This record gives sequence, structure tokens and C-alpha cells, in this order.
Amino acid sequence: MKKYYIYTKKLNEDNYAYLQNVLEDDSLDEDNLFSFLLQLPESEFVLILNEEANHSSESIISIIYEASENNDNLSIKETRENIIVLDISKLNESKHDYLKEIFNLPDYYGNNLDALYDCMSELDDTKIVILNMKDLNDFSLEVINVFNDVHDEYDNLNIIYQDEEEKEEDSLD
Repeated sequence: MKKYYIYTKKLNEDNYAYLQNVLEDDSLDEDNLFSFLLQLPESEFVLILNEEANHSSESIISIIYEASENNDNLSIKETRENIIVLDISKLNESKHDYLKEIFNLPDYYGNNLDALYDCMSELDDTKIVILNMKDLNDFSLEVINVFNDVHDEYDNLNIIYQDEEEKEEDSLD
């Protein structure tokens, strides 16, 4: 089952541009979103309600719910937990830029693992879902070690390892 993580905060900022990125389809807009969703194979949308939805985001969320009522392969889960989804395969050349974007790190972030440790230790109860564990490289292993070290020291991180293709029991309950 394919999982799509939708953050209301990012949806509020970029609307369809954000949705196009998540759903990997640059042609999505308000005219074809519903039909696109009706054609999805078995999929789950995890709506991370980390910010009040604005009018445009409410409209998009409403379309997602309406499509789920008409497509038995589509399910929706809402959560208010602080969840961050990290695609480990994207930790490449611009690795620190990606971490800065995903974790919304401050401008003074030092682009090194010590700075990452410091920033991660300041997070409040956060669930980190790590995707694509099959694509590990040396840097991604170091990042995972930082997460584990922060968890051991501060117990503020819950780390979930998940492959996108993997069918698993519901890890977000």
C-alpha cells in the first residue's frame, strides 16, 4: 500500500504545487484532482494536521475525503502528532539542505551532524518516519545514528523505519 503524507502546514503554503510533489504528478490541479484520486490503487493518505487548514487547503482535503468515499482502495487517517517523514534516498549532494527543509531547521543550522544533533535534541515528542531504507549510504547511516543518539539521551524521538512498498501494520496509531 502506498502512503501519502500530507502536512496541512505545507499544503497551506503551496497548495497544488505541494500536492503535485507529494503525489508525483505535475499536472494535478483543482479540475483533475478528484479523478486522479479515483484512479489510485490501494493507497492511504495520512493527514498531518499540524496547522489549521486555510480555505484552499480545506477544499483540497474535502476533495480527498470525497474521493475516498468513492474509491474503496483509498483510506484516510488524520493525526495531530508531530510527524516528520524523511525519504532517506534524498540524502544526496544537497543532504543538509534537504534536512533543513524537512525538519524546518533554523537559519543558523551549521550544516553538520553536531548541529543536527543539537537541533534534534530540541524537538518536542516527534515521530520520524524514515522511508526507503534500502537506499542507505554512509551519510544516511550517520544521520540515523544521530537520531538514535538523541533518542537515547532525550527520549523525544520515536523513529519508525518503513519502506514505501512494504505492507505493514499501522505504525501511526
